Order: sequence, then structure tokens, then C-alpha cells
Amino acid sequence: MILVWFIDEINERVRDAEKRNREIEQIRRLNSLLQIYIGQYRLSFYCLITPVDKQDFNNVEIRTDFLLKDMQDLYEWSRILNEGVFISSIESFVKIESILKEKIETIIMDIDFTYYPSIRDHLIEFVKASINYNQKGAWLNAKNTPAGEQKLSDIVVDALKNQADDWYNEFQNGKDLSHSMILSWFALFEMLKGEGDALLKYEQEIHKLDV
Repeated sequence: MILVWFIDEINERVRDAEKRNREIEQIRRLNSLLQIYIGQYRLSFYCLITPVDKQDFNNVEIRTDFLLKDMQDLYEWSRILNEGVFISSIESFVKIESILKEKIETIIMDIDFTYYPSIRDHLIEFVKASINYNQKGAWLNAKNTPAGEQKLSDIVVDALKNQADDWYNEFQNGKDLSHSMILSWFALFEMLKGEGDALLKYEQEIHKLDV
């Protein structure tokens, strides 16, 4: 009986190892494709959170320590050549972010993540941030929305440059800004930080697989 139990235990461990290895291969295979979209996302993210005069395309990265004022050129040309010369940074980001979210949702549904649930959890964090802070209509339409003698986008850019970070701190401390249009750009700020943090943690978990 002891021998039978011992053999069954060995077989179970072998099957478990095989299942784990299959999951690792699934994750690696889909990650190799996902990295193409993450690369595009990283570039559009960088353009959105970096003023044009500070952009260095030899040092493109996702970071979450940026301020609202760093987003002041979101309606300027994105500098991403394959997006065309008339596409703003926010338009480029919205397009690429939507594609990446779809790819991530597919991966979440295709893999069980029995052995690596933390990878799934970080991918789900990205999707949650995308859904919870989605005000893409407001961000995109601002460029064509009149506001007196200006466009709404001009007012937003001025606020981002001069007051938005102070307003955000006041909002975080409980000040009522429910009637302020700047809340839509606070949502963008939160989306970027939430998605960026999720992708950085995802990359760390993927790196652990290789180690």
C-alpha cells in the first residue's frame, strides 16, 4: 500500500509539473505577442506624460511619478511617426490603449492562470483602470468643443500647466469639484497611473518566469 501511494504521489507531481510547464509556455507565447502592443502603448504613454520639449526617445519608459502639468502637451502632435502628423498624443494613446485592453482581455480568457494567478490579477488591474476611468469622449472632443472664444482643449491645457496639480490635491483632500470640467482629466491622470502600475507589476512577474 505504501508503494502504491508513493507511485501515485510521484505521478501526481509529474502531472502537476507538466500542467505548470504548459501554463508557462502559454503565458510566454501570448506574452511575446502582447509585448508588441505594450511597446506601442509605452511609446504613446510616454508622449502623453512628457512635455514635447523634454521628450527623449532614447529613454522611453512607463513611469507613475508624473504630475498633471506633465500632460500639458496632450493635444500636440504625438511625434509617433507611424501615427501621422495630425494625430495628437491623446488620440494616439486612446487608440493604442483600446487595442491593448482587448488583447489583455483575450489573454485573461484564454489562460486559466492556475499556477500564476498574480499575472492574471495584474492584467485585470489594467482592465479595471481602463473601464473605471474611461472618459475618452471628453478627452477627444475637447479639441473641437468651443468655450467662448477658445476651444475647451485650450482651457484644459492652461489648467494643466498652471492649476491642475493644486486642484487635484484639494480634490484628494475632499474639496467638491463635482461641477468642474477638470474632473475628466483627473480621470485620465488616474487611468494612466493605474494602467502604468499594473503593466509594471505584470512585467516583473513575467521576468520571474525567465529567472
